[in-house]
Amino acid sequence: NAIAKRNEMYNLQMEEINEEEQKGISFVISPPDALGISRAANDPTELERVYQVGRREASRTLPLLICFLSES
Repeated sequence: NAIAKRNEMYNLQMEEINEEEQKGISFVISPPDALGISRAANDPTELERVYQVGRREASRTLPLLICFLSES
């Protein structure tokens, strides 16, 4: 049953995260675009690519995160 409804649950969780972000309750760091990689990927080059995307996005949003935390 849980597997059959996993996409429904995922969508509900994403809605909740988006609502919390809009209300200023949560700070979300996510890739700017779809990564185009499978959850089961094991190609080191692809894993490095998405890792670097994450690092760049975290670096870009760090000042915003510091501001968010200082206001909390």
